[in-house]
Amino acid sequence: MCCDYKVNTMEQKKILGALVLILLVSISFAYAEKITGSMGNARMILRLEQGETIEKHILVKNVNNLSLDIELSVSGELADGIELKETNFRLEPGQDKKAYFSLKALRLGTTETKINVMFIPVGGENGVGLSSTIIVIASEGDDSSDDSDDSDDSDSDDDLGSINFLGAIIGDNEDGSSNFGWIMLILLVIVLILMIVLSFILIRTKPKKDVLKE
Repeated sequence: MCCDYKVNTMEQKKILGALVLILLVSISFAYAEKITGSMGNARMILRLEQGETIEKHILVKNVNNLSLDIELSVSGELADGIELKETNFRLEPGQDKKAYFSLKALRLGTTETKINVMFIPVGGENGVGLSSTIIVIASEGDDSSDDSDDSDDSDSDDDLGSINFLGAIIGDNEDGSSNFGWIMLILLVIVLILMIVLSFILIRTKPKKDVLKE
């Protein structure tokens, strides 16, 4: 009976130790150093004439305490009509830069295009990706309005998102913000609940006793 009790107690300690280890690893993921991407001009609305070309920029910021490599790409309906002046550059801590591009309204009507910006730690593998959404409303060009260069883009409106090395799996929202914080919070809550439930089960479980033979 004594030996069986010791064995069961050791098994309980091992299970509880494994749960504590899982919780600590999850907490370390949540509070590991995060890479934060910051970008102005998260959304632009441009009114142009069909065939008209305009030059704009997005403001890319490095608000981290380490150097970042910035990579830019284009996707969406007017991807062929956007020419990036630079597709990659490096930002030192606290540095920002205007990334210029030219856009040509290739088709009539309303189109939506994105300039995607990746913030990658120098020497690292994973980073955070944000995007600037560009909505172009193109007319035939015989309107008498003066708003052919009317745009809604503000450098003061920053688009923030944060992610750590799991960022490549998690992704980001339409507005560029990351789901990482919420996912890690949910994960921690689930692990905590599992620990409480299993601990309760182990406490209620009594060690088996040997049946004495007559």
